[in-house]
Amino acid sequence: MLSNVSILIPGLVLALFWLVVWVMGSGIGFKRVLLSLSVLYLLSAVSYADWVAIEQYRNLFQEREATVRGVVVATSAWEGGGYVDLIPKRVNPLNLQARVRAFYRGSRVYQVGERVQATGRVGIASKKPPQHLLWWSPFSLKEYTLSTGEEGIIQFGQKRSLDLRGFFLERLREVANLGPRARGLLAALIFGERGELPVEFWDLVKESGILHLFAISGFHLGLYLSLFAFFPKGKSAWARTLCLLLFVLLSGGPASAVRAAAAGLYALCGGFRGRRTADKAGLMRVGLILLWINPAYLWDLGFRLSFLAVWSLKVYTGLAGERPKLISFLGANLFVTACLFPVLACYFGCISLWAPFISLVVFPVVAVFLGLGLLSLPFLAAGLGELYFGASGWFLTPLAHFLQKTLVAVAGLPGAQLNLGTMGLTLPVAALLAIYKLVDSFRCWLGSSGKHLLGVGGIYGLVLVLLTGASISAQLGTATSPWLRVTALAVGQGDSFHLRLPGGADLLVDGGGGREVDPADWTGRQVVLAYLAAEGITRLDSVLVSHWHTDHYAGLLPVVAKIPKASLVTPGGLALPFQFGSGGKRAYRARRGVGFRYRGVRGEVLFPVHLNQKLLTEANSSSVVLLVNYHGFSMLFTGDLPPLKQRDLAYEGLLNAVTVLKVPHHGGRSTTRELLEATKPALAVIPGSPRRETAALLQESGIEALATTKDGNLRITTDGSRWHVATTEPGSGAVGLTPETLVLTLIQVL
Repeated sequence: MLSNVSILIPGLVLALFWLVVWVMGSGIGFKRVLLSLSVLYLLSAVSYADWVAIEQYRNLFQEREATVRGVVVATSAWEGGGYVDLIPKRVNPLNLQARVRAFYRGSRVYQVGERVQATGRVGIASKKPPQHLLWWSPFSLKEYTLSTGEEGIIQFGQKRSLDLRGFFLERLREVANLGPRARGLLAALIFGERGELPVEFWDLVKESGILHLFAISGFHLGLYLSLFAFFPKGKSAWARTLCLLLFVLLSGGPASAVRAAAAGLYALCGGFRGRRTADKAGLMRVGLILLWINPAYLWDLGFRLSFLAVWSLKVYTGLAGERPKLISFLGANLFVTACLFPVLACYFGCISLWAPFISLVVFPVVAVFLGLGLLSLPFLAAGLGELYFGASGWFLTPLAHFLQKTLVAVAGLPGAQLNLGTMGLTLPVAALLAIYKLVDSFRCWLGSSGKHLLGVGGIYGLVLVLLTGASISAQLGTATSPWLRVTALAVGQGDSFHLRLPGGADLLVDGGGGREVDPADWTGRQVVLAYLAAEGITRLDSVLVSHWHTDHYAGLLPVVAKIPKASLVTPGGLALPFQFGSGGKRAYRARRGVGFRYRGVRGEVLFPVHLNQKLLTEANSSSVVLLVNYHGFSMLFTGDLPPLKQRDLAYEGLLNAVTVLKVPHHGGRSTTRELLEATKPALAVIPGSPRRETAALLQESGIEALATTKDGNLRITTDGSRWHVATTEPGSGAVGLTPETLVLTLIQVL
């Protein structure tokens, strides 16, 4: 780690150069270089200060227990307990990625803005989609949690701030003559509170490709400013400044909203001095200022997409020519969507063909909700919300139903969700460069009113062809690939493995999950489904449930509801959740002798031999043990098999040396020496956080180990003779990742 002195040295050198320039003078070229270096130095110094604070907390969270002081930025309470999200002390309060979640017991309800001290057991609950390194952030603490007791959280101060957002949200929730969907839309569009709407609605919004209309940004700020247009000309600047402040306070401060507010303030200041601020250089200055304020914005996807959308819109508005407003609106939608498609495909692996067209329908609905919602603020403040929404609720409630039905109808259209699979950064960057080059080369032609939509539509179609072609090429490569890929997903203390067999067959072993059986399980939706979408997987050849504990199967509920499966293999042949039959398809019993053969890969269930009621009630004892062989490579999946069953298998001689061992029970104390001596693995994969005893036993046995809670997703790639490992956490000790295999690994990962 760099020292504070080593950070100061470049600053002193730059200051010396500026002194020399001031005394002796210099050419404009040297001054520009010196200014650029100074800007980069200031950004680096600010980033380093934030990173040091984050690293100190990461080191603190390596202990079993930790104490954290910070400011509450979010809360949730239920009967007998709840949780608070804290931004730790000395960490940038605008860095919402640095929040730590502290669970507590008791009836105490905490408020946003309170300063508290939380002491408890450290846990890890990684919440980032696992497909690739793009989700990694050096400024994030989201994966860490604290489990406190009755007195684990102590209030030590009150943050002096006016919580306007919380005040208006509470008043909105008290309104009785509004439908729940209409109330949820108002809360999302004005206050950025998405928890008021069901997750199914947001699924439809994402799949329709119109999420940007619901992300609080410049469009919403424009409507805020329109409400202040009636102010006298001499006082309009002060009114706009007040509007910017109100916008940030009510929105909750997401990156896109802060960017819009900063751009508005920059334009306001530039207007005072008579400078042009609406160009691309002004946008870059705003971005630089925001990164000085909070370097973590650079890793925020909303921040990136917001800047790309605004940049694309500025390029589009730079086209010459007069066009009807409807043509301009559709052209802008086509062009901005074409620019966003490569990045969305890069992150999520799927896009919507109908996104720019459905925006034409949804945009007016969103504008009506946002406009009427902003007009309601004085009434809500005066306690007259019932009166206001009594007059407007008759219109908003059916309008919300219309929006829901429209999104459902769009979701059923062909091409509503094209699963392309993630393709790394190379193609998206090339596609964006191609778009800007085409615009620059055909600027006059695109400005012609008659040819405008044809030209912009051509760019939109070209991007679709590029992305679809890359996806088809990847699928053809997969169909002929000799590689077996096994990916351990970082789902916290739970199991989830994806197997991509040579030739493209896809198997899923477990799906992680929370403590409750929930069809909208967070892990299944935001981690496993996100990964499958990123891989372009639209069908699973088989799903295997190792045993009936929710941290292994609950995450499968949203997966199998979204992605068709050819077969389901479970202990007892029970389907999800605990019902015979699976939507008309049979669930097969997992027992010795069941297996598969495909393109040289052989899978075989070693345990259980048979099932009875006792084994089903003792879920760990019925854990499925699956052995996968591919020529000279082998991997053993053990579920949560208890020590007695491990010893039985070892004494029966069913366990032989394997290349990779999935450590039982997430690295808990149940791992036995007999299992390790019988299997002699070169690598141990731990889907969770290992206990110290297990880590010591693996080290004593000379076995390299990787854990998903520390190393992120683990991807093992083999052609049956060679094998190597890639991880999604930089700096982790991936076994077998040599410079020669790194290129192969990146090809397989990207």
